[in-house]
Amino acid sequence: MDALRTVRSLGLESWCIGAGAIRNLVWDALSGHQRPSALSDVDVAFSFRDRTAAKRYAERWPGVTIMPV
Repeated sequence: MDALRTVRSLGLESWCIGAGAIRNLVWDALSGHQRPSALSDVDVAFSFRDRTAAKRYAERWPGVTIMPV
C-alpha cells in the first residue's frame, strides 16, 4: 500500500505497479505470512512524458531503488 500511495501522490497521468511487488503480495497471502515480505524493488510503469517522476518518487520513499528503463 505504501508503494501505491507514494506513486499516486506523484500525480502521474497514467501509471501501474507490477512484477515483484505484486508477486510478493500474492506469495505472502498464499503462504500465510503474518508480515509482508520486504520489497527490494518496485516496478513502476508510467508515461515517459514525466521525466522527473523517479526523482520525486525517491524523495517521497527513501530506501527504495529507482532504476529507469
